[in-house]
Amino acid sequence: MKVVERPAAGDAVKALLDEAWRGSGRAALVVGAPGMGKTSLLEVVHRHAKETGALVLGALASRAERGVPMGVVRQLFGTAHWNLKPRQPERLTKFVDAAARLQVDAEWAGWAEMPRDAAEEAHGVIQELIELGPLVLTVDDVHNADHPSLQCLLYLVRRVAPSRMLLVLAGRMGSGHTMSQLFAEFVRNPACTLIRLAPLSDSAPLLGDGPGAVPSRTMGEAWLREAGGSPLLLHALASDRRGVGQKSQRAGETFRLAVQYLLDQLSEAELETAKALAILGCEATPSRLDRLTRSTSGASASHCTTLEELGLVKEFRYRSSAAAAVALDRMSPTERAAAHRRAARVVHDDGAHASVVARHLIAGGPEGGAWGRDVLRRAAQQELGNGAPHEAISWLRAAEAYPEAVERANVQVELLSAEWELNPAAAHRHLDPLLNEHRRGNLTPHNSVRLVAYLMWHGRPAEAAEILTDLGQRTDEFPMGLRMRLESGLAWFRHVYPLDSDAWYRPDEDVSERHRAAALHDPTLAPSVSAMAMLLHRQPHHALERQLLQFPRRSHTARAVLAAASAALDLQRGQYTLALAGVDQALSLIPPDAWGITVGVPLAAKILSCTALGDGDGAAACAQLPVPDAMFETLPGAHYLYARGTHHLQEGRRHAGLGDLYACRDLLAHWRVDLSDLIPWRSALAAVDRKPGRSREGGDVPAPKPSARSTTASITEAERRVATLAMHGSTNREIAVHLHLTVSTVEQHLTRVYRKLGISGRLDLSAALRM
Repeated sequence: MKVVERPAAGDAVKALLDEAWRGSGRAALVVGAPGMGKTSLLEVVHRHAKETGALVLGALASRAERGVPMGVVRQLFGTAHWNLKPRQPERLTKFVDAAARLQVDAEWAGWAEMPRDAAEEAHGVIQELIELGPLVLTVDDVHNADHPSLQCLLYLVRRVAPSRMLLVLAGRMGSGHTMSQLFAEFVRNPACTLIRLAPLSDSAPLLGDGPGAVPSRTMGEAWLREAGGSPLLLHALASDRRGVGQKSQRAGETFRLAVQYLLDQLSEAELETAKALAILGCEATPSRLDRLTRSTSGASASHCTTLEELGLVKEFRYRSSAAAAVALDRMSPTERAAAHRRAARVVHDDGAHASVVARHLIAGGPEGGAWGRDVLRRAAQQELGNGAPHEAISWLRAAEAYPEAVERANVQVELLSAEWELNPAAAHRHLDPLLNEHRRGNLTPHNSVRLVAYLMWHGRPAEAAEILTDLGQRTDEFPMGLRMRLESGLAWFRHVYPLDSDAWYRPDEDVSERHRAAALHDPTLAPSVSAMAMLLHRQPHHALERQLLQFPRRSHTARAVLAAASAALDLQRGQYTLALAGVDQALSLIPPDAWGITVGVPLAAKILSCTALGDGDGAAACAQLPVPDAMFETLPGAHYLYARGTHHLQEGRRHAGLGDLYACRDLLAHWRVDLSDLIPWRSALAAVDRKPGRSREGGDVPAPKPSARSTTASITEAERRVATLAMHGSTNREIAVHLHLTVSTVEQHLTRVYRKLGISGRLDLSAALRM
C-alpha cells in the first residue's frame, strides 16, 4: 500500500488515469480518516478527467441509505444522464432504464448477494459507456455502500484491466466488513492501487500561497500541530483566523463546525469515548476512560486511536481546547454533571490529587457523601498551603452543600481561614455564628483554636478567652500536636492582650520557639502570626528576615503583614523612605479597617516615617484614621501610642504628646515588660524634659503651670469618675465596662485629666486628685 499525503496522491491518481487512457484499466482505493482529504482528492480526479475529455460518473454512499439495494449503482448511472446528453441523447433511456430495473429487481427480490446475471448486466452497461470514450467512476464514502452495489463494484474491479476505465473508491479505514472485502480484492489484483492519505507534514504545500495559506512556517507548524495534520481542520483554522488576524490563536466557528463534522462520523461508542476524554482532560488514561464509559477493557484505547487519526487527539489529550469544548457541547447539562460525578469517583479510586477530584465534584455537584466533602476540604487546605485562596474558597463553598450540620460548621471555620487570606474584614461576618457553634460543641478543638486567632485579630479578647478557658479544661483529651497549638494560643493571647490576661500571666513566660513552631502548622496564619510576633517580641533583625523568607508572598493578607513587618525593620534601621514604601504597600493590599488590632503596627511605622522625613501632614492624616478601641490595650496599641505621641511632640502639641507617651508607658508597666528598644518612650520623654515647655494649644506663649486648685476644679464629672477608677487600679477596659463607655473614650478622658493636672500618668493620679 502506498502511504502518501494528499498532493502526492493527486499525482498518483493522475498517473493511473493516463494508464487507463492507454487501454490499461486501473482501480484505486483511497483510504484515510474523515477530514484527511478523500473528497478533495476525488474532486481533483473529476476535474482532471473532464479536462482530458473523459466521461465521469460519481456517487456518494450514505449511511442512511445503506439499506437501499443498488442505491450506489443507480446514482452512478443517473449521473450518466447529465454527462451523456450533449453526446448521445438516444442512449440516455437505455442507461437510466437499466439502472432503474436493476434497483427494482434488487428491492423486489431482497438481494442479499448480487446475482451474477445482474452484475453482468451492469458490467455490460459500463462497457457500452466505455465505447463512447475513457470512463472514470468514483464512489465516495464507499464504506457506506449497500451490499448489492458493493458486489457490483467488486465485479467491475476484477475486470478493470482490459478496459479504458479508472475506478476510484474512497473510504474510511477500519470500517468493518465492507472495507475488508475491498482490501482483500485490491491487495491481490495487480491492476489495483491502495493509497492511504496521511496527515499533512510541516513541509506540506498548503503552507504556500493561496486562500488557505499560512503566512510563516513557524505559525504553520503551530497550526498543523493544533489540527493534527488534518487538512479539514487546518483550512478551518485558516478561515477563522483570516478574519481576526493571522497571529490570533483563537479557534472560531468554522473550526468548531469542522470538529462537529468529525464527531458526527464516529460510532456511538467512539463518541462516548470522545466525551469522556473531554470530561477527564489531563487525567485521562485508557483504564479511566473504560471505567467512565463502562466499556470493555481496551475499547477506549482503540477509540482514541480513531480520534488521533481524525487529528483531534494526541496521547489521550485533545490537541485543542476548542475541540474538547465541542465534545462537551454534545452532552446535556444533566449528562455532563453525571459524568463529572462518575469521573470524581474514578480518579479518587486511583488516588488522584485531591484538587483533581475536587474539580470534578465542583462541576458535578455533591457526590459520594462524606468522602466527597472530605476531598473538597483536603483540596482546600492544599490550595491554601500553595497560596491559592480563591480555589480554596470554591472548594469549601461546595463542601458547605453537604447536609451534616456539625461538619458544615467546621467547614465554615475553614472557609473563614480562606477568606481571611484575601480580606480579614470579610471574615468578620463568620465570627458570631461560629462562636455559637463552639458553644454548642459543634467545632473540633482544632477549629476552635483557629477561631481564637480570628477573635483576637478583630479585637474580641473576651470571646477568645472564653474558648481558651473551655479548651484548657480538656487538654488531657488532646493529642500532643493540638496541646501545642493550644499552648501557643494561650501564649499569644497573653502577649497581645496583656491587660486582659492577668489571671494567666507568668512573667517568665515568653513566646518561645516551641509556640512559634506550633503556629507554623496552620498554613493560613503562619506567615502573618509568625512575622508579626517576631517583630513585636524583639527578635533579632536577621532572625526576622530569615523568617520572612520562609513564606512566599502570596495572599493579600500574608503579603500585607509581611510588608508591614519589613517596613518596621527598615524603620528601626533609620531607612525611613523604604519603611514608608513598605507601609503604603501593606495598606494598599488590605485597607486599614481590615487589620483589626494589628493596624497599630503599620500606622505606627507610617507616622514615625513621615515624622522623621518632615511630612507632618502625612503623619497627621495617618493619625486621624479610625482604629479599634481594643487596640489600645494591646501591644500594637503601645506602638501606635508611642508613634502618635512622638508626632504630637514634633508638631508642638506637648500635652497631647505627653498623654500618648504616658499611656504607652502605663500599658507596658502594667504588662511588666521592657520593650524600650522597639518602643523608646523613655527617650522621647527625656527629650521633652530637656526642652522648655511650649504648646501650640496656647499659641507661642509658654504654658503657665496651673495651680492645683484651678486644675482640679477644671476636671469634669465624667473625667473625675474615670480618673478615680484609674487611681484605684482599674484597667481602661474595666473602666469602660463599668461606666458603659468605649475604651477610646476612657483614654481621651485620662489624657485630658493628665494635661489638666500636669502629671505624667496613672502613678501621679492619687496625689494630684487629693490636693
